[in-house]
Amino acid sequence: LRAAIEGPAKLVLLSFEQGLAERILEDALAVEGRLPLLAEVLHALWVRRQESSVGKAAYDALGGVPGALSRIADALLEGLGKDGRERAQKLLLSLVTITKDGALRAAVPRSEAVVLAGSGEKGERVLAMLLGERDPKKPEGAEAKVRLLSASRLGEGEEDRIELVHEALIDRYRLPQPRTALG
Repeated sequence: LRAAIEGPAKLVLLSFEQGLAERILEDALAVEGRLPLLAEVLHALWVRRQESSVGKAAYDALGGVPGALSRIADALLEGLGKDGRERAQKLLLSLVTITKDGALRAAVPRSEAVVLAGSGEKGERVLAMLLGERDPKKPEGAEAKVRLLSASRLGEGEEDRIELVHEALIDRYRLPQPRTALG
């Protein structure tokens, strides 16, 4: 990770304010799915550079590595349009369970996720977009591979289970009225 942070900067003679590269590294190590988030932050810092240097203020303004997830999520949801956002919200709400100890990620079977996202082709499209799959209606390479959800299979012949890619999404969006495990 250190090489991914410092190597490209050296190639283009970009310097980090003292301690910033270490802080970026520590922040990246603290999150799941760190490589795409790190890439997002480094690109945003490059755009916001002052001549040939990047400062802590720019990093703070971006929200650091954890803030990258919020920016990615916001952009993805905005790109779904009003109807798609509403469908995505319903699905996202189903993937959060509130316990007496706080919010937790929950998983649902893929077929249930499609229904929650609006059923049929529209539900499949919303789910695919949230899983970071390319929209088949758009040209190849037209969008980044951004994921808010992940799919995993517990065993052979089992249906995929869909869940949030990172708990930071729960904290960021504080989605109203999630399913409760308290009954």
